Amino acid sequence: MTNPEKSLLSLRAPVARAERRMRLGRALASFATTLAVALGAAIVALALRKAGVLPEKATRIALGLLAASPFVVALVFALRKLPPRAGAVALDKHHALSDRIASALSFAELPAAERTAFMDAAIDDALDHAAKVEPARAVPIPFPHEAYVASGLAVLLVLVALFEVRKHEPARLAETIDAVDVTADDIDAMKEFLKDLQAKQQTDEAKAATQEFNQLIEDLAAKRLDRTEA
Repeated sequence: MTNPEKSLLSLRAPVARAERRMRLGRALASFATTLAVALGAAIVALALRKAGVLPEKATRIALGLLAASPFVVALVFALRKLPPRAGAVALDKHHALSDRIASALSFAELPAAERTAFMDAAIDDALDHAAKVEPARAVPIPFPHEAYVASGLAVLLVLVALFEVRKHEPARLAETIDAVDVTADDIDAMKEFLKDLQAKQQTDEAKAATQEFNQLIEDLAAKRLDRTEA
C-alpha cells in the first residue's frame, strides 16, 4: 500500500510551487496595470496642483493613495483563491499526464480504508511522474506589457514635477512723496533753536513739545514728510 504521507509530500510540493507561481504572475500583472493607471492619475493631480486648481494637502493625500494602490491591488490578487487544484491541472496539462496528478491528489486525501486498489495504483503512477514535473515551465510568469506603459508614464510624471508654472505679476512701484527740501543749514538752525527752547522751558508740557519738534526735525532731515504733512 502507498504511504499517504509520502503521497501528499511528493505530489503536493510541485503543485504548491506551481500555484505560488500562479499567484505571483497574477500579482505582477495586476501591479503593472494598477501602476500605469496610478501614474496617469498622479500626472493629472500634479498638473492640477501646478495650475493652482488642487490645494497642497489634497494633492499630497491623492499622491499617497495612488502610490500605495499598486501594492494593495497586487496583494489582493495574490491572496485570491485559485480554482480547485489549479496547480495540479497546470502540471498535468503541460506534461500531458492526463490528469494523473490531480486525480492522485484527490485519491490520496481519502482515508486508506476507502481507497480501492485502482486508486492506490493511480497514486503510485503519479508518484513516478511527480519527480519529473517542472512547475517553472508549466506555469511561466510573463513580463507584463503594462510595465512599458508605466515606465513611460513615470518619465512623464518626473517631467511634470520638474515643470514650473510661472505667474506674471505686475511689478510693485514704491510709493514716493513730494518731500520738503530742507538744507543742512536749515536743519542746523532748527536744532540750535530747539536747544534754546530746552534751556529756557523746563515744564512737562515744554519737554513734550520739544520732543515732538525734535522728531519733526529728524523726519525733515530724512525726507519722510511731504509739504502737506510738514
